[in-house]
Amino acid sequence: MGKGPLGGLAYCCSGVFENITREKLEYFIKTNDGKLMSSVSSRTNYLIVGKLLDDNRPVTEGGKYKAALRCGTKIMTEREFEFFCRERFENPDFILGRKTKKDTTEQAADYFCGGA
Repeated sequence: MGKGPLGGLAYCCSGVFENITREKLEYFIKTNDGKLMSSVSSRTNYLIVGKLLDDNRPVTEGGKYKAALRCGTKIMTEREFEFFCRERFENPDFILGRKTKKDTTEQAADYFCGGA
């Protein structure tokens, strides 16, 4: 395992997230010692899923989700990942998301409270 809070584990992201952009989530994973993967394989530890896919289908219909089931990869929702980070950062106040929950524009400021 790596030395950072996300332990050098391999993560993959799928779908549209409610409180953070995928780009910011992926950046957060990489900057905290997580290995970001573009697809799910037997080497992927966690798949983090949003509410829907880019084309508005449920994430359960996506290829990454189906691959995670086949490979036995742990699947986490955005909220479950936030709780996971609270444990990994040893900070019960850790928040992953937008400053204003209802702000879904690309200009919205994402933030990580209690991060590294």
